[in-house]
Formats: sequence, structure tokens, C-alpha cells
Amino acid sequence: MTGHFDLALPLLSEAYSLSSQASMWQLWKALALLYNGKIAETVDFTSNAVKEPGEDSLSGFLIFLKYALKGEPDKMKQALSDELTKLLRADCQYSWHMASIYSYINDRDKSLEWLENAVTRGFINYPMLNDYDPLLENIRGEERFKKLMERTRVAWENFEV
Repeated sequence: MTGHFDLALPLLSEAYSLSSQASMWQLWKALALLYNGKIAETVDFTSNAVKEPGEDSLSGFLIFLKYALKGEPDKMKQALSDELTKLLRADCQYSWHMASIYSYINDRDKSLEWLENAVTRGFINYPMLNDYDPLLENIRGEERFKKLMERTRVAWENFEV
């Protein structure tokens, strides 16, 4: 969460190797590859590691990610069932990941919708959203993003444990 994605990749790859069938480790390895800009490797990894149809919400998310990165919108939409959408929307972190993916594929409206949901649900890591997440680059110039980041910055600066 500090923008040092390169430090996470070896650790998450090792964790995955210890339990490759666990969808949680599949998710974290795929995200580590993605955030390190290894798009083709992310597609290859999700294609080989995640069986279709997904066995759980994490697998479903990874199948969605794979098709988003491959530029296959029909399969991407098919992977994102109403049930999966509801589960992802209920979680602030997965909402952030959805925003990042939609931004990466340049679907700005959906990205901002998911990002607004992430912040509303409590994902207020202002430095990550405003500065570190390379996948959000496509929406950083949007007025909606700037307004949301102002709200997020205030929440971040005033957060107390």
C-alpha cells in the first residue's frame, strides 16, 4: 500500500507456491503481477491457475480480470454475475480493484462508480488512490476523480485509530 509493488511480487509468488489451489493466493499473485505492469504474465497466470467457472467470488473476480486484460468485453461481462457484483460492491478493497481494472481498460464511468463505492465503504488510502496506483492513471484527470480525492484526502488526514 506504499507503492512498492516490486517488493510484494516475490513474497506473494512464494506464498502462492505454498498453496497454489487457494484462490486467495491466486488473487494476490495476480494482483502483484498486475501492479508490477506484467500484463501478459497476469493473463497467462490467471488462464492457467484459475479454472472456469469460478468456484468462489475470488475466482470469479480473477476470471473477470483475465477477460478485462484480454480485451474481451462480452466474456468480461459474463464473468461478472449479479451475485458477484453484489459481493464485490460490499467490500471496499475489491471495489478499489474493480475501479483500477476499469480505469486500466479506459472505462472511466465504471471506474469512477466503483471508486466512489470503495471510498464510501471506507477505502480512504489517499496516497494509494491519488499517487501510487498506476492503474488509476486514466481517470486522474477527471473532475469526478479530483472531487473524490479531495473528500478522500480529508478523511485520510482526519482518520484516527
